[in-house]
Formats: sequence, C-alpha cells, structure tokens
Amino acid sequence: MKSIFKEFYFDNKSSDIWINSVVILDANVLLNLYRYSKETSKKLLSLLKKSQERLWLPHQIALEFHLNRTNVILDQQTSYEKIES
Repeated sequence: MKSIFKEFYFDNKSSDIWINSVVILDANVLLNLYRYSKETSKKLLSLLKKSQERLWLPHQIALEFHLNRTNVILDQQTSYEKIES
C-alpha cells in the first residue's frame, strides 16, 4: 500500500517537503480566516505569505470562496449576536 500511495506516507519532519512542495489552498482555508480570531488569522496569513512563491489557488477554489464568503461572514455575525443575547 505504501508504495502505491506514497504521497500519504512522508516524513513530515523532513524540511524538503515544506520547502519544495506546491501549496494548493482549499476554499475553507480562506473562509476560515473569517472564523478564526484576529491573531490566528494573522498567523495563517503570515505563513501563507512565507510560501507565496509556491501557492496555487485554482479558479474553482476562488469561485467557491467568493460564493460562500458572504454567508460565512453573516454566520459569524449571527453567532456573536446569539452569544451576546
């Protein structure tokens, strides 16, 4: 199995994978920026900036982000309002 699915079996302590891999973002990674605390969002954005030369944002992911962005923001606002009341 390991030889067939070797991408699932890697040494995550090896710096090679973190230096040479292309990072492909998912819409939820970006949408979570609205769900996280400001501090956590800043840390994530900082990590993404460090990897910006290796980031890839497929069109479909950008489309999903824009289609869901408003709903995520409204959900967060509603959650805060429920907590306050």
